[in-house]
Amino acid sequence: MLESLISKAKQTNFMYLQALGELGKSQRQIQQGSPPTEVFESLLRSSVLNMNCPFKTMRFQGYLLNASVWQTYGCNTLAKLFTHEVINNSDPSPEDRVIAICQLADNHISHGNYMDAFEILAKSKVHFNGMRKAVSQWVFCFEKLMYQKSFNR
Repeated sequence: MLESLISKAKQTNFMYLQALGELGKSQRQIQQGSPPTEVFESLLRSSVLNMNCPFKTMRFQGYLLNASVWQTYGCNTLAKLFTHEVINNSDPSPEDRVIAICQLADNHISHGNYMDAFEILAKSKVHFNGMRKAVSQWVFCFEKLMYQKSFNR
C-alpha cells in the first residue's frame, strides 16, 4: 500500500512538471510568434494534464494564459469565458484573481467600454485589502485604464 501511494505521488508530481513545461512552451511560442495551432495545442496538452493534477494554481494560471491567447488572437468571447472561470471560482490565489479581473477590464478597454472597466475595477477593489502584491497589480491596472482613457476621449 505504501509503495502505491509513493508511486502515485511521483506520478502526480511528474504530471505537474509536464503541465508546467507545456505552459512554458506555449508562452515561448506566443513570444516567438508561432502559428496559433501550435500555441493552442500546447495549451490543450497543459489543460489535459492539469485535470489530473491536484495543484489548482496551475489550472488557474493555465486559464489566465488561455484568456490572454484568445484575446490576442481576437476571440473575446472565449477570453472572457476563461477569465470568468478564474474570477467566479473560490480557489484561485488573490494574485490570480486580480490578474483575471485586470484581463477582463482590459478586454473592455480594448473595445472602448471604459465605464464597464471602471465598474469591474471598483467592485473588485475591496477584495484585495491588505494583500500588497494583489493591490499593486490592481493599482497598475487602474492606472493603465486611466492612461488609455485620457488618450481616447
